Amino acid sequence: PTYLVAVRSVGAPASAGRVPLLPWFLVGFVLMVALRSSGLLPGQLVDAADDVTTVLLAAGMFGLGLGLRLRELWPVPAGALVLATCSTLVAAGTSLALVVALY
Repeated sequence: PTYLVAVRSVGAPASAGRVPLLPWFLVGFVLMVALRSSGLLPGQLVDAADDVTTVLLAAGMFGLGLGLRLRELWPVPAGALVLATCSTLVAAGTSLALVVALY
């Protein structure tokens, strides 16, 4: 629902045609979850995929960090930066509290 509202509110170019109901990456994600949950994949493959996933996530975050220019952050209002920092701290604190509580 959020995807459809965002696309429709921004508006698509005239050449774009119809907006898909679901983005393709979401369809692929659901199919991969179903495949993983089916038990058809051997354990060694799942373990290897777990390691590859970690490396790819780290590489993606590294790439995003390289694209960050601190000079571009300064025009952002201080209140927005404080809100982003607080929400990040709440998310990290909640995650840490759950890990500590469950282990």
